[in-house]
Amino acid sequence: MDRSAVLYFEQKFDAYDVEDLGQLVSKRADLSDEAIEALDRVLARKGLKDADVFVEPLPSASGATGEEPEDVEAQTKGARELWRGGLAITCKLLVALTFIAPVQNFLKSVTLGALWAGLLVLVAGYAGFYVGHLVTREICANAEVSLAEKRKSLWVMFAALCPIFLLVYGISHAVFGRS
Repeated sequence: MDRSAVLYFEQKFDAYDVEDLGQLVSKRADLSDEAIEALDRVLARKGLKDADVFVEPLPSASGATGEEPEDVEAQTKGARELWRGGLAITCKLLVALTFIAPVQNFLKSVTLGALWAGLLVLVAGYAGFYVGHLVTREICANAEVSLAEKRKSLWVMFAALCPIFLLVYGISHAVFGRS
């Protein structure tokens, strides 16, 4: 234990009144060892005990911390289950297919080996799945909205991706289609 720190805290706590010492006693667990030693010395010098000066912590601070973690934990668990669920995976796959469609239409118009064609499709599919992964994670990780709103956002994403896929496929077929 650092004796200079104990002396510093002792001088500081000597200037405190009973109410301030009560605040320190209520926060004893948060104090360093030196501060606790100095507090004990000051209380002994003033002829006081912890029970004489103890102040109850504010109920709002303890009540908020008691309820909030359970709610946050439940919301986090629900969001994680939603993100790993079938709707989010379907959205990821639909984004991947949207990325693959132009590559497949391009491959119809050029002569390319099967290995290179497969590699292009694989890269496009991976890029699309990664983009879908990022978007669905962003939707499900948003802590400012409820679980029902997250689910609704995923359904909106799914509903928007269906016509987008058809539009991308149609445009790429028109551009890369053989004459």
